[in-house]
Amino acid sequence: MIRIFFTIVICLVFYPLSLYTDTIRTTDSVSGLMAKKFATMRGFSGNFLEKNDKEIYRGRIFYKNPNKFKLLYNQSGDSHQIVSNGDTLWIYLPKIRVISEQKIYEDAEAAALYTKEGVNRLLTQYNFNFYDKRELVRLDAFDDDDLGVDGYTSSSYTSGDERLAYHMLLTPKQASVERTGFIKIHLWIGADGMIIRMLGVSTTKIPVEYLFWNINYHDVYSDDAFELEIPAGVQVLKNDLVPR
Repeated sequence: MIRIFFTIVICLVFYPLSLYTDTIRTTDSVSGLMAKKFATMRGFSGNFLEKNDKEIYRGRIFYKNPNKFKLLYNQSGDSHQIVSNGDTLWIYLPKIRVISEQKIYEDAEAAALYTKEGVNRLLTQYNFNFYDKRELVRLDAFDDDDLGVDGYTSSSYTSGDERLAYHMLLTPKQASVERTGFIKIHLWIGADGMIIRMLGVSTTKIPVEYLFWNINYHDVYSDDAFELEIPAGVQVLKNDLVPR
């Protein structure tokens, strides 16, 4: 009888404790979840929304680990592209028939934040904290007024988005943000470690935001998919001054 009672007490004490530790995370465990995801995935594709200040763009994204990516914008009349093979970045603006070609330097710091190199930069240059709650929250739970930027609103593209993520707030480790570019970054990290929303605020208080959905991890892309084929009659402007 005593043995049975002792077994019941052990179950009551330790079962809830194990459940608690599985659901409540630390900042290190969430950032580690993200780092592992981007270190082990071969790549992904999906839909994206980009908001730069008040301009909103949509399109498709393709990524191959660790630093190759392609963004195909599908705006009517302005289907531009941003492509990188890891060594060179191309920005193709078909509307004005211009391509900007920029070399990417090893010690430069403009790697896209949704790549393995970009994630490593976040981990080394930013402090990670939970924005509010330590558990998974809905993507549309964020109050736009809390961003502190006049006129910012995300309701047109986040309303009704019930996906769950850890909402993290990142601040630069160094006093100057000249090299990191953002005075703060809101990061939504899914339960699998994937970044599904990011919202950065520049030193001039301009919000830059990305939202990702319909993410597919199963496609495998060749390196040739991340080389830009330059059409005839397009002007190529080479600028080695823009770092990664």
